[in-house]
Amino acid sequence: MRTGAAALALAGLLIAPACAPAATRYVTPDGAGTGACGPAAPCSIAWAVNGEGSEAGDEILLARGTYADQPLVVTRPLTITAAPDQPRPVITATAPGAVAVTLAAEAGDTVLEHVVVRATGEGTAGVDAGSSATLSDLAIGAATGPCLRSGAMGLRLTDVALTQTGQTTGTCLETTGDDTAWEHVTVAAPHARLAAAYSGDGTITDVTVHGGRDGLQLGGTAGAHRVTAIANRYGLVLTGTTLVTDSVAVARRPGGAAAVATTGTHELLNLTAWAAASGATAVRAQDGADLTVKNTIARGAGFDLEAQPGGRLSVDHSNWRTGPGAVDLGANQSAPPNLVSPSRGDFRLRRGSPAIDAGSFEVNGGSADRAGRFRWLGAAPDLGAYERPAPRPPARRLDRRRPRFGVVRLTDYVFRVAPRGVAFAAARRPPAGTRLIYVVSEDSDLVLLVRHSGQRRLLGTIVQPAHRGANRLALSGRLDGRPLAPGRYELTIMARDVAQNLGTPRRLVFRVVR
Repeated sequence: MRTGAAALALAGLLIAPACAPAATRYVTPDGAGTGACGPAAPCSIAWAVNGEGSEAGDEILLARGTYADQPLVVTRPLTITAAPDQPRPVITATAPGAVAVTLAAEAGDTVLEHVVVRATGEGTAGVDAGSSATLSDLAIGAATGPCLRSGAMGLRLTDVALTQTGQTTGTCLETTGDDTAWEHVTVAAPHARLAAAYSGDGTITDVTVHGGRDGLQLGGTAGAHRVTAIANRYGLVLTGTTLVTDSVAVARRPGGAAAVATTGTHELLNLTAWAAASGATAVRAQDGADLTVKNTIARGAGFDLEAQPGGRLSVDHSNWRTGPGAVDLGANQSAPPNLVSPSRGDFRLRRGSPAIDAGSFEVNGGSADRAGRFRWLGAAPDLGAYERPAPRPPARRLDRRRPRFGVVRLTDYVFRVAPRGVAFAAARRPPAGTRLIYVVSEDSDLVLLVRHSGQRRLLGTIVQPAHRGANRLALSGRLDGRPLAPGRYELTIMARDVAQNLGTPRRLVFRVVR
């Protein structure tokens, strides 16, 4: 028998009322400052969000119109939205230093969508997100204040357009929290010192930034895919540890740099970097930064690539001409890349460009180019941000079936480097001379990607023809003529047929010993 405090607690649980269901509260620009916010008697936005009866999980439905100087402060999780088939309601703030929309720390998991936010006062901010939230289908404008700022973890921006019109030293878009994602975001800040800044451990995808002095700054362990960053001095500024793929960076003024790494370690894959003004550099590493460049087109009126004192830059499978301080790892080219119209911002490849099929398969490479086209359309990825469609193979050779693997294994998973073989090998002391044994369903190109186990940086790529059925491939433990250091590695194995169908990758983990 339960007695005392435990019994009273149980009794309280048994008689506690069930949680009320989420409600829809209707709002108009001139709504009442009290009431139940029903469809026949809508209320003001402040009352609907924070007034009596407002509960976490409620939907706040905004009617069309302008909510003039009605700053919104959200202190609980809500969905604030509008009918998507109607003109978006406009929330404004004009007081200097004010904030049009504030998401407090207690408002985690709030959704704000289908709304226009305008912050027209001196230093007035558009959105200040202090909690995780989903911001979707928004147009946010500011004069000299920030368009959107956030230090929260878990923020999501999708289909958001941000514009900053005034002369300012501030940043239009800045997020610093981990697990933050930008997707389909545009930033226009033609008079700002820095248009957009991202740091944390998340990713940004399909983002376009036009800045004044500097465009997009990436920090933390950011991953950026299909990005365009254009500005006067620096288009793309890299700090921390970042990965950039399938992107475009442009510097417009003399002495600038399309992409510059100022600190940290970074990898650029399939970047088109353009700096046509006098003395400008396409890609630069400085101040202790370590920069790896692959599958990239770099053109600068001063230098294509530049490693300043203290900076390190290594490059392979790329198109460039001048590179003081850069380490040439081979498979590079210097012929004109033959782009459509760089002066008009069209960096696609023309027919016959030497950059076509000149790249290497990279495990960190994106599956789509800057335009969303499947990246592996030819014998190898093209250089730069854009993939040019390959001619279709004869119709009789096309099919929709992906190559399929049967057995995939190594004869030895622990080995030392052998003097000969295609890639890496195992042995009996341990032996030197492992083999990759695999069965594939059709004639294919076999693509092998090697990297350290648990790390994303690619060490090397091997492409070999494979015939239908059983195959054996001798592997030596050497990549580009250099032996792998002792340690654990991951081998990703892919097969691609003549119709460019890509089979499901298989992965093996192996260890190299002395």
